[in-house]
Amino acid sequence: MADVEIEHSVLKEVDKIDFSQLNNIKILIYGFTGFIGQSIELLLRILSKNLNLNFEITAVTRSKLVNFKDSNLRIEFVSPNSDYLKNVNKFNVIIWGATQTDRSISSDEFKTNIKSVKDLFLDLCQHLEISGYKGTLINLSSGIVYAEAFSLKGLLSEPDYVAKIETKSNFTSEMHDYRNFKLLTEAFLENFSKEGALCANIRIFSLCGPGMPRGANYAMSSFMNSVKRNEDIILTGNPKSLRNFAHPLDLALFIFKLLSKDKIPLNINFGAYTNLSILDWAMNVAKIDSKDVVVDKETYNLPVRNYAPNISLMHDIFPDHKYIFSFQEMINYTFKNS
Repeated sequence: MADVEIEHSVLKEVDKIDFSQLNNIKILIYGFTGFIGQSIELLLRILSKNLNLNFEITAVTRSKLVNFKDSNLRIEFVSPNSDYLKNVNKFNVIIWGATQTDRSISSDEFKTNIKSVKDLFLDLCQHLEISGYKGTLINLSSGIVYAEAFSLKGLLSEPDYVAKIETKSNFTSEMHDYRNFKLLTEAFLENFSKEGALCANIRIFSLCGPGMPRGANYAMSSFMNSVKRNEDIILTGNPKSLRNFAHPLDLALFIFKLLSKDKIPLNINFGAYTNLSILDWAMNVAKIDSKDVVVDKETYNLPVRNYAPNISLMHDIFPDHKYIFSFQEMINYTFKNS
């Protein structure tokens, strides 16, 4: 898809929603210069250009500033300190999308970056509690961050705050498990929403788009890297495991559709289309350049595992939602622009 086609597809979806109430909102975004954040910037640019909407964006960044091409947005980039949170209630919307996904760096660098994200998260929690924040908080799930953050008791403004959440959720901060910490985070948001904030925890299963992590731990990146090296794709895991990939621009559109609603569900499973086996995804990447997919025959005996359950919740919120990309368009666009 060309950029003009993407913009046209976005505008067709935008026509279904009244976005006028979002004019002049003040947004604080963590992770704005990252994989998901750059799609949020693209969406806001399209909305600003075509609907004459104004957004005041404060972007917290730990990295070098990104030069967003042709951006017509008012963006203030701030470093990760507490100054921008002194008046946190001035922000109508806070989007937490900060994470650390680049596993190609050294182990020490990875641990340092994780600590940086963890400290950002704890700092935000403290200021939200102290200020009694009553705006909208959108959390984009990232289990590894919370595994680190919630293991440090006593750093929140109320010393036993995490302990109370643990009691409520039947999980403990010593349970270093990705799934459990996502659930613990949801318990935190549920507790915080009862204080008056409008919270949504968007569970993201898998995303595919330009700028996605390129390490071997990420299936679609690994598949595309093989094809770009003119090699066949080799599947070493369970070929029958079910996965659900979506483009981050679809996620960005979904987030701002949610912001147009007076009430939003606390926990939302974000995904796209019907779940496909990882073998099907690999084959769709392979056919870009007529490559083969090689599978270990012994793995065919493994049971089916579903890594993206209950995606239909998103369609319950917006039954007429149409995705910007078909799954093959998403694969082709990502391959071409990565």
